[in-house]
Amino acid sequence: MDGQQFDAGPLTGSKRERALERARNLAEAGWNDNLLSLIAETPEESILENQVTLVPELPHWTSARVALIGDAAHGLSPHIASGGTLGIEDVGVLRSSLTAEADLEKALATYEHARSARFETVREHSAAVEHASNAGEFAQRYAAFSRWMLTTAPAT
Repeated sequence: MDGQQFDAGPLTGSKRERALERARNLAEAGWNDNLLSLIAETPEESILENQVTLVPELPHWTSARVALIGDAAHGLSPHIASGGTLGIEDVGVLRSSLTAEADLEKALATYEHARSARFETVREHSAAVEHASNAGEFAQRYAAFSRWMLTTAPAT
């Protein structure tokens, strides 16, 4: 998106109607009847509509005495839901770095270095999912990302 603004036109209908319309767009194979029922049964005031915000990449996640983990370090748009997983992985890698290195500043630098390549690949998958041209391509790219995350998770 690179700072571009897109106007989807005026919103019409209730929040529930808009959510149902979006969910129906995902139902090409009829797999989401439970999702449609869940939305239909959700009270209107409980349905949230939040604009997706892309977070710029941080140049560093650590300093001499502080380390960021999860979304604080790797802020990505929420469409791939990777922040929690990255945070759990980060904790394991940070723990290993702190255990292996007596000098705090070096341990934190080791943690950041150890996570940089993995996070860069997550960012690439995120961009691929974000720029999918249709629901099928989105699903394929998200499945590829999920498969990669599951098969390459660091041992902690």
